Amino acid sequence: SGRQQSVVPAIVDPAVYRGEREIEMAYCELFGGFDAAFYKAYQRTFPLQENYAQRRPLHQIYHLLNHLNHFGASYLPMLKSASLKVLSAA
Repeated sequence: SGRQQSVVPAIVDPAVYRGEREIEMAYCELFGGFDAAFYKAYQRTFPLQENYAQRRPLHQIYHLLNHLNHFGASYLPMLKSASLKVLSAA
């Protein structure tokens, strides 16, 4: 057919997530993937609810269990620490 088709590059995120933003932020903070400027800008634009820092370990437990299952015992100390923080806050 002689017509050229244009190609539009696209990125598809296979792990797209739409849910509670505290859970997403807790995951971001779990492994230190972003610098302090990211968190400051986030807080300035869309502040997290009061006492988020106290809820953060609870939100991180699922991800730590997942990493423990997939990658082994090196995640156990982090999981124990998060679990103890949750239990001590109860």
